Amino acid sequence: MLKDFPLWAKIMLAMGVSIEIVGSVLTFSNMRTLEEVINKAEKKELDGHVRAISVSIAARGSISEALSALVANMPQVQEKFAAGDRPFLANLFLPGYKVLAHDYDVEQFQFHTPPAISFLRLHKPEKFGDDLSSFRRTVVNTNETRKPVRGLEGGVAGLGVRGIVPVFNGG
Repeated sequence: MLKDFPLWAKIMLAMGVSIEIVGSVLTFSNMRTLEEVINKAEKKELDGHVRAISVSIAARGSISEALSALVANMPQVQEKFAAGDRPFLANLFLPGYKVLAHDYDVEQFQFHTPPAISFLRLHKPEKFGDDLSSFRRTVVNTNETRKPVRGLEGGVAGLGVRGIVPVFNGG
Protein backbone atom coordinates (compact mmCIF):
# COMPACT_ATOMS: atom_id res chain seq x y z
CA MET A 1 0.00 0.00 0.00
CA LEU A 2 2.82 2.39 0.84
CA LYS A 3 4.42 1.46 -2.50
CA ASP A 4 1.60 3.17 -4.35
CA PHE A 5 2.20 6.54 -2.64
CA PRO A 6 4.26 9.14 -4.48
CA LEU A 7 7.66 10.05 -2.99
CA TRP A 8 6.49 13.41 -1.64
CA ALA A 9 3.63 11.65 0.23
CA LYS A 10 6.05 9.12 1.72
CA ILE A 11 8.33 11.96 2.88
CA MET A 12 5.37 13.86 4.35
CA LEU A 13 4.15 10.72 6.11
CA ALA A 14 7.64 10.04 7.54
CA MET A 15 7.89 13.66 8.72
CA GLY A 16 4.42 13.49 10.24
CA VAL A 17 5.24 10.28 12.12
CA SER A 18 8.57 11.79 13.26
CA ILE A 19 6.85 14.96 14.44
CA GLU A 20 4.25 12.87 16.28
CA ILE A 21 6.95 10.80 18.00
CA VAL A 22 8.99 13.90 18.95
CA GLY A 23 5.82 15.65 20.17
CA SER A 24 4.82 12.64 22.26
CA VAL A 25 8.30 12.33 23.80
CA LEU A 26 8.42 16.09 24.56
CA THR A 27 4.91 16.03 26.00
CA PHE A 28 5.77 13.07 28.23
CA SER A 29 9.05 14.70 29.28
CA ASN A 30 7.36 18.06 29.98
CA MET A 31 4.60 16.37 31.97
CA ARG A 32 7.21 14.61 34.13
CA THR A 33 9.11 17.87 34.63
CA LEU A 34 5.90 19.72 35.45
CA GLU A 35 4.95 17.01 37.94
CA GLU A 36 8.37 17.34 39.63
CA VAL A 37 8.02 21.14 39.77
CA ILE A 38 4.54 20.84 41.28
CA ASN A 39 5.73 18.25 43.83
CA LYS A 40 8.65 20.49 44.85
CA ALA A 41 6.35 23.51 45.15
CA GLU A 42 3.86 21.52 47.23
CA LYS A 43 6.64 20.22 49.48
CA LYS A 44 8.06 23.71 49.92
CA GLU A 45 4.60 25.06 50.78
CA LEU A 46 3.96 22.20 53.20
CA ASP A 47 7.37 22.68 54.83
CA GLY A 48 6.50 26.35 55.30
CA HIS A 49 3.24 25.40 57.01
CA VAL A 50 5.05 22.87 59.22
CA ARG A 51 7.59 25.52 60.22
CA ALA A 52 4.83 28.04 60.98
CA ILE A 53 2.93 25.50 63.08
CA SER A 54 6.12 24.49 64.91
CA VAL A 55 6.94 28.14 65.67
CA SER A 56 3.39 28.73 66.88
CA ILE A 57 3.50 25.65 69.14
CA ALA A 58 6.87 26.70 70.54
CA ALA A 59 5.62 30.24 71.18
CA ARG A 60 2.44 29.05 72.90
CA GLY A 61 4.48 26.56 74.94
CA SER A 62 6.84 29.32 76.02
CA ILE A 63 3.95 31.61 76.98
CA SER A 64 2.24 28.75 78.84
CA GLU A 65 5.40 28.00 80.77
CA ALA A 66 5.98 31.69 81.53
CA LEU A 67 2.45 32.11 82.89
CA SER A 68 2.86 28.92 84.93
CA ALA A 69 6.18 30.22 86.30
CA LEU A 70 4.50 33.47 87.32
CA VAL A 71 1.79 31.59 89.21
CA ALA A 72 4.18 29.02 90.72
CA ASN A 73 6.46 31.73 92.12
CA MET A 74 3.81 33.76 93.90
CA PRO A 75 4.45 33.28 97.66
CA GLN A 76 0.75 33.40 98.47
CA VAL A 77 0.04 30.69 95.88
CA GLN A 78 2.86 28.54 97.25
CA GLU A 79 1.47 28.82 100.80
CA LYS A 80 -2.19 28.22 99.91
CA PHE A 81 -1.40 25.36 97.54
CA ALA A 82 0.77 23.68 100.21
CA ALA A 83 -2.09 24.16 102.70
CA GLY A 84 -4.57 22.60 100.25
CA ASP A 85 -6.70 25.76 100.11
CA ARG A 86 -8.59 25.04 96.87
CA PRO A 87 -11.30 27.72 97.42
CA PHE A 88 -8.69 30.45 97.87
CA LEU A 89 -6.84 29.48 94.66
CA ALA A 90 -10.10 29.23 92.74
CA ASN A 91 -11.25 32.67 93.92
CA LEU A 92 -7.83 34.17 93.14
CA PHE A 93 -7.48 32.80 89.62
CA LEU A 94 -10.98 32.17 88.28
CA PRO A 95 -11.65 35.78 87.15
CA GLY A 96 -8.32 35.96 85.32
CA TYR A 97 -8.80 32.51 83.83
CA LYS A 98 -12.17 33.54 82.39
CA VAL A 99 -10.44 36.39 80.52
CA LEU A 100 -7.68 34.07 79.32
CA ALA A 101 -10.25 31.53 78.13
CA HIS A 102 -12.46 34.06 76.36
CA ASP A 103 -9.85 36.39 74.86
CA TYR A 104 -6.77 34.18 74.46
CA ASP A 105 -8.12 30.66 73.82
CA VAL A 106 -6.60 29.24 77.00
CA GLU A 107 -8.65 26.08 77.47
CA GLN A 108 -7.18 24.75 80.70
CA PHE A 109 -5.58 26.08 83.86
CA GLN A 110 -4.82 23.45 86.48
CA PHE A 111 -2.99 22.68 89.68
CA HIS A 112 -1.78 19.10 90.30
CA THR A 113 -0.23 17.29 93.23
CA PRO A 114 2.30 14.50 92.62
CA PRO A 115 2.35 12.35 90.64
CA ALA A 116 -0.49 13.96 88.60
CA ILE A 117 -3.53 14.21 90.86
CA SER A 118 -5.91 16.97 89.80
CA PHE A 119 -6.07 19.49 92.63
CA LEU A 120 -7.88 22.34 90.87
CA ARG A 121 -9.19 22.74 87.34
CA LEU A 122 -10.22 26.32 86.76
CA HIS A 123 -12.05 25.19 83.62
CA LYS A 124 -13.99 22.64 85.77
CA PRO A 125 -13.62 23.68 89.42
CA GLU A 126 -16.12 21.07 90.61
CA LYS A 127 -13.93 18.19 89.33
CA PHE A 128 -10.78 17.30 91.28
CA GLY A 129 -8.98 14.43 92.97
CA ASP A 130 -8.62 12.17 89.93
CA ASP A 131 -5.28 10.63 89.00
CA LEU A 132 -4.14 11.78 85.54
CA SER A 133 -0.73 10.11 85.62
CA SER A 134 -1.68 7.44 83.06
CA PHE A 135 -1.87 10.05 80.27
CA ARG A 136 -0.56 13.37 81.61
CA ARG A 137 3.15 12.58 81.20
CA THR A 138 4.18 16.25 81.24
CA VAL A 139 2.85 16.66 84.78
CA VAL A 140 4.46 13.42 85.94
CA ASN A 141 7.74 14.48 84.32
CA THR A 142 7.62 17.89 86.00
CA ASN A 143 6.95 16.31 89.39
CA GLU A 144 9.73 13.75 88.91
CA THR A 145 12.40 16.15 87.63
CA ARG A 146 11.15 19.17 89.59
CA LYS A 147 11.78 21.22 86.43
CA PRO A 148 9.48 23.04 84.00
CA VAL A 149 8.16 21.10 81.02
CA ARG A 150 6.41 22.41 77.92
CA GLY A 151 5.19 21.00 74.65
CA LEU A 152 2.39 19.19 72.88
CA GLU A 153 0.46 16.50 74.69
CA GLY A 154 -2.71 14.59 73.99
CA GLY A 155 -5.40 14.29 76.58
CA VAL A 156 -9.09 13.66 77.10
CA ALA A 157 -9.96 16.96 75.38
CA GLY A 158 -7.52 16.36 72.52
CA LEU A 159 -4.10 17.71 71.63
CA GLY A 160 -2.91 20.72 73.62
CA VAL A 161 0.13 22.88 74.17
CA ARG A 162 1.17 22.69 77.79
CA GLY A 163 3.52 24.64 80.02
CA ILE A 164 4.04 23.17 83.48
CA VAL A 165 6.13 24.56 86.33
CA PRO A 166 6.53 22.95 89.76
CA VAL A 167 5.31 24.89 92.79
CA PHE A 168 7.69 24.86 95.77
CA ASN A 169 6.99 25.98 99.30
CA GLY A 170 9.86 25.90 101.76
CA GLY A 171 11.90 23.63 99.49
